[in-house]
Amino acid sequence: MKKISNNEYFDLIFRWQVLGRSKANFAEDEYISRTNLIIVSQNGESVPLTSW
Repeated sequence: MKKISNNEYFDLIFRWQVLGRSKANFAEDEYISRTNLIIVSQNGESVPLTSW
């Protein structure tokens, strides 16, 4: 399982919004498995990518 920082998360969200792609297509283009990627918030909680 891969964990990413808030900065990486917001970079992903920004790129996704700029490209205007669906989440599924963007995740596929970025080689991101939506079931394996979680976001770690500043307080240490894990948030699944599917909660975008």
